Amino acid sequence: MSAEYYIRDKHEFLQEQVDALSRELKEAREQQTATADVLKVISRSVFDLQAVLQALVESAAHLCDTDRAVLTRKEGDSYYRAALYGFPDEAIAEMKSVPVDLESGTIVARALRNCAVVHVADDPGYPGTPAQTLGGVRTVLSVPLIREAQPIGAISVSRTRVEPFTEKQIDLIKTFADQAVIAIENVRLFNETREALERQTATADILKVIASSPSDVQPVFEAIATSANRLIGGFSTAVFRFVDGVSHLAAFTPTSPAADEILKSSFPRPVAEYRAIELAQAGEAIQITDTETMTDAQIRDIARARGFRSMLLSPLMSNGASIGLISVTRVEPGSFADHHVQLLQTFADQAVIAIENVRLFDEVQARTRDLAESLEQQTATSEVLQVISSSPGELEPVFRTMLENATRVCGASFGTMNLWDGERFNLAADYNVPPAFSDFRQRTPIRPYPGTTLEAVVKTHKFAQVHDIREPSVQCRCSQRGRDDGDRRRPDAYGRTHVEGR
Repeated sequence: MSAEYYIRDKHEFLQEQVDALSRELKEAREQQTATADVLKVISRSVFDLQAVLQALVESAAHLCDTDRAVLTRKEGDSYYRAALYGFPDEAIAEMKSVPVDLESGTIVARALRNCAVVHVADDPGYPGTPAQTLGGVRTVLSVPLIREAQPIGAISVSRTRVEPFTEKQIDLIKTFADQAVIAIENVRLFNETREALERQTATADILKVIASSPSDVQPVFEAIATSANRLIGGFSTAVFRFVDGVSHLAAFTPTSPAADEILKSSFPRPVAEYRAIELAQAGEAIQITDTETMTDAQIRDIARARGFRSMLLSPLMSNGASIGLISVTRVEPGSFADHHVQLLQTFADQAVIAIENVRLFDEVQARTRDLAESLEQQTATSEVLQVISSSPGELEPVFRTMLENATRVCGASFGTMNLWDGERFNLAADYNVPPAFSDFRQRTPIRPYPGTTLEAVVKTHKFAQVHDIREPSVQCRCSQRGRDDGDRRRPDAYGRTHVEGR
């Protein structure tokens, strides 16, 4: 080989090396730039996870020279396509709504099941999958998103041509997968912190309402319904009280006038008529994932009329007994998250605290009233005894003092005291009665006519009372006596005018 050819071959070899190094440098710079861009999106989009995931799939597709890219994310117990690149706009919405079938033989399903990278150079495809429906793919790479040794999603890139991915490209997708985990974890932690703060704020607000309403539980129920509905993301929330086996609607969040009227008209109703409510009395939260599948016609009919499909019921427990419940509804069917179940139980506990506070407040008030009445009675008795001791041989001051105290202690407007002489009642003392009536009664005894309370007292030697002196039956008895006894009319002990018999 001549020196000329040797130099030329060496020059070509060196040029190829330079070109290869330049390509690697360019790829490295592109990867670094893409990684930096994604990290910037992550740092700036704490509130917008979708923007981060979309940036990841677009960068992955561009750097790996792929036709399509998909990021699958776990939501609840299922996996959904959260971000897509390279698919027709009209197909994206439907693809996001259909969960990934983990039992299928698709590449992403295998990656999620095995929690491992799956790389297929020539994928035969599976009928009915989005990729197959939209033209099929040949080379597929799927990298799982791992958090605490569990898959929370996957990044999948594919080509419509047969062209296996290089080790560098696989490592790059792994890097993007790690970044996706960071982004998802950041949002999860942020949401948990925000939700914890919201729960603490709601709890503090409700405790303030409880403290400011020691004698009225209604404001507490309304505050609990509003807070629970907002924090759990409900369509509507209602608080119920159980009294003697009957469920009463205590508070609710409004939706529409017609729907609210349907709810209000459905209660009170025996608890036994609602199977789900009856089950909640056992003390455990009850979830109804779809009201359309219920055999409980009462709740199903209410759900249809008001427009919701799922329910979460949490009982109000006091001393081992259910005294009510809180229900939260949603328009769409499905389960409630565990932290929402726990949150609703917290609200239920606060409702029980409010109920117990009002009960204790009422008991204290009742005991205070009883004590005040007892002290008032003792004072009245003491005053009468003092009058008796200071007025030996005089009945009129004693009677007057007794009557005044009795009227005051009983919360009456006026009173009279009469002495029975065997035929008639003679006025012994009066208190706060009109002067004309007092003058008349001092001059005129009254008889215990048939059908009157005075007759009942004479015959039974027990107290008797008239709940309403204007009651028609009382009026009729007075009128009948007037017709039977003649024309001479007199006011009786209650101020009514009747005819006194001859």
